[in-house]
Amino acid sequence: MASANISGGPQNVYGNAVDLQNARNSLNGKGNFNYVDTSAQGYKAGTYGANDIVVGGAGALGGVVDSGSAMRFSGLDRGATATAIQNYANGLNQPVQQPQQQQQAQPDIAGMIRQQSDANKAAQAAQLQKTRDLAISGYNAKIGGLEQTYQPLRNAQDFQGAKNVNATNEQMANMGIKNSGDSVTAQIQNRVGNENALNSLNLQQNNDKTALQTAIDNANNGYNQDLASSNAGIDATALQSAIAQANADRTFNAGQTQNTFNNGIATAGLTGNYNGNQTMQGQQSTANIASSNAATAYQNLVNQGYPEERATKMAQAKASITGQNLQNDYQSLVNAGFPAQQAMDLASKQANINQSNASASASYASANKSNASGSTTKPLTVTQQASVDKTEATANATKLTADTQTYLDQWASGKAEGQNGRADQNDMLNYLKSNAGILTSKGVDADKLATWVKNNYTWVR
Repeated sequence: MASANISGGPQNVYGNAVDLQNARNSLNGKGNFNYVDTSAQGYKAGTYGANDIVVGGAGALGGVVDSGSAMRFSGLDRGATATAIQNYANGLNQPVQQPQQQQQAQPDIAGMIRQQSDANKAAQAAQLQKTRDLAISGYNAKIGGLEQTYQPLRNAQDFQGAKNVNATNEQMANMGIKNSGDSVTAQIQNRVGNENALNSLNLQQNNDKTALQTAIDNANNGYNQDLASSNAGIDATALQSAIAQANADRTFNAGQTQNTFNNGIATAGLTGNYNGNQTMQGQQSTANIASSNAATAYQNLVNQGYPEERATKMAQAKASITGQNLQNDYQSLVNAGFPAQQAMDLASKQANINQSNASASASYASANKSNASGSTTKPLTVTQQASVDKTEATANATKLTADTQTYLDQWASGKAEGQNGRADQNDMLNYLKSNAGILTSKGVDADKLATWVKNNYTWVR
């Protein structure tokens, strides 16, 4: 388990407002903590050590900007920060209390594994957040310094432009043509040249700012990807520990038969899952397939003419769909940039694959159970049949949503059957309004479709 304090003395927790109060609530009774309000009058920021804790992001009002080597727990909002603090607190040693009498208790191994996993996730998230915040702080500082860099250049250009005007006036005066058409033309050329030079500097400044803002976006995206990868690794390690402990318990407990053990291992080897969780081999296989599929999908999309950035998002979305929720998979693909019909086809295909895999696993497990107990297959209960009916209704509603979006896409481009010309935003909204009753009766959210039209088609006659 994680340790609250490695020094033996009070552990300082720095923060303010809601973040500091959430830290008090989560850490109460978990160790010896000293809470420091960084927004209090007279507080002066110092150097934060490895034994210190900082709560709240670097940009929080009254918060700590540079947390040094301290552990920082923060999130995109106060709720995410509170979750990060609580995850850390869950992994701390429970307070030592004076027992009234010695009691023999079985250790909660599974709980200890979960606590260690939570503590590892919190510590890793804090380190990743610190790296991200430091990078973003640097980029923001550079953005703030752009004006100081480019304004002197613009001043120098204005000065040079004025010199050019004076030189031209003097030259024209010496030639006796100061008020002639040639003189006016020369002055215009000077002014245009100076304005072009200033515009070039402004454009360069904007390009530098855009590049820095893109770097900030990349830092946030990289943090999310690294955090997901780190959590997956920690979960895999925890799962391996749980499996190892389960095997040890299974061997120790006389009530477990060798046949049950063999069936569990066989199922894990066939499906890549054990007790509802993916094994490390299953996770590695899934990761390898996803990586290969994403790379292939990306190249295919680029070959089809999609820009690289959009192709990357589309490939990632395609690789991430699970087939467990048709509506969510379909919406994820549409949001990434897939056309509605193609998104529906991909989501439906993955749902069919997932259903086939689930049926195969269920058949295998059922066969093992029948062989062991001689039981026979029972018909679906009313609840189970209702669940099947609900799933089919959801799939039908999702397909109708996709079909409607495809029809509107075609109408907007002038290719819809039975329609003359192109539809503008009002045409499509009126169409949805007139058919809202039919769509709603079939489980389609007409309001979401209207929002989709407004976000994707802004042209109005």
